[in-house]
Amino acid sequence: MDDFAERLDDVARQAHAAGAWSYAAGQKPNLEPTCLALLALSLDRPRQEAAIERGLHFLRQNRQADGSFRVADGRREAMWPMALVLFTQASLGVPANELRPAALRLLGIEGKTVDDPEVAQQQDIDIGLVGWPWGEGNFSWVEPTAWAVLALRRAGYGGHTRVAQGQRLLLDRAFDTGGINYGNRRVLGKMTEPMLGPTALMLLALQGHADHPRIDAALDYLRREAPAGLDLEHLCWARLALHAHGKDVAAFDDWIRQGRRQRDDARWLRPVLMRDALAALALNCERGNPFRLDGVALPEQPPAVVPAFKGPRPSLGERFRSYLRRVALNSAANLRVLPPQAEVHIAPAVDYDGDLTAILRQQYECFRAQVPLRGKRVVLKPNLVEYHRDKVINTDPRVVAAAIELCKAEGAAEIVVAEGPGHCRNVEYLVSAS
Repeated sequence: MDDFAERLDDVARQAHAAGAWSYAAGQKPNLEPTCLALLALSLDRPRQEAAIERGLHFLRQNRQADGSFRVADGRREAMWPMALVLFTQASLGVPANELRPAALRLLGIEGKTVDDPEVAQQQDIDIGLVGWPWGEGNFSWVEPTAWAVLALRRAGYGGHTRVAQGQRLLLDRAFDTGGINYGNRRVLGKMTEPMLGPTALMLLALQGHADHPRIDAALDYLRREAPAGLDLEHLCWARLALHAHGKDVAAFDDWIRQGRRQRDDARWLRPVLMRDALAALALNCERGNPFRLDGVALPEQPPAVVPAFKGPRPSLGERFRSYLRRVALNSAANLRVLPPQAEVHIAPAVDYDGDLTAILRQQYECFRAQVPLRGKRVVLKPNLVEYHRDKVINTDPRVVAAAIELCKAEGAAEIVVAEGPGHCRNVEYLVSAS
């Protein structure tokens, strides 16, 4: 069996019992990793037909009455995976009549805009442009807008005015020097930095606009920056986007393989299943790149946009369960009354190479009685936000290491380092880079 077949078989084996895929082993199946796995398996559909059908069944099980897709225990406002599902279903040949409810639902969702001249003067972007939000009732962001544009184009709605709006927003947010980030170029008078993941998705959504100078600049940015650090997710998305734009991507093969070996060798990393699907897609896009939109037909008449869905009134049972949750939370908050004043301890440290653990132990003497650690499960949140090689942004890893040592010395039963950054979704990259 060749490497290609083995790669896809490995993706298929990682499916949950429900026939879908999760972000990591031991977690519940979710829409995003399922979509990426299905797109990878579609490269060899005859051999993987059974696994594909189970995955498509899982997607249908999570289809809501309004046409959207949400996992049962997920946040109701989080509508962004709907675009991934629509794109995947359209790529796998789901009939147009089955795609239509999700497409109309997606067309009816708009990001909020700010009608404030003072705010507009502080920005170097057009804040009146409308794209798609991560969650309903929120503002437009680059990644959900790129996914919505991709999905609607793949499903045959590329001639709709909303698609053109979304593409204008993406071009407006891109840097002249190359790349794009979550949606802002300048914040509080300071220029921000582009990011590799959003840049690749933007380029996929903007296929057909190769004559725009910001597209060329973004392609150069991907070729130049993606190999740095050998982050597997960045390399895969970059290869897929560059290939979709007809660029030579042969050099990325070795980098992706190095990135996989580097990830496998990092014992602290928890395996992320969807990265295996991404690697299978990226390394085999010459066999078929589902993100390439060559020959995608446009409709003669765009369908009418449906109004934003307000959602049905929760049932009596749902309202009662919500009430019980509020009571439980309030009761938990009242179990332990916090002191009227909090204490703060400040200690000097000459540099990060000193004995930080000793400094933390000295500080902890002031708090041991109020915050005992013995036998407790401790969660450390280091505030990882973004990474830049020349700027101090994140908590230094040596401070986190010192906090871990303190917790161990105090007899903590379990220590968890947890983070969910709002800007960069690639947490693995943030941790390893910083």
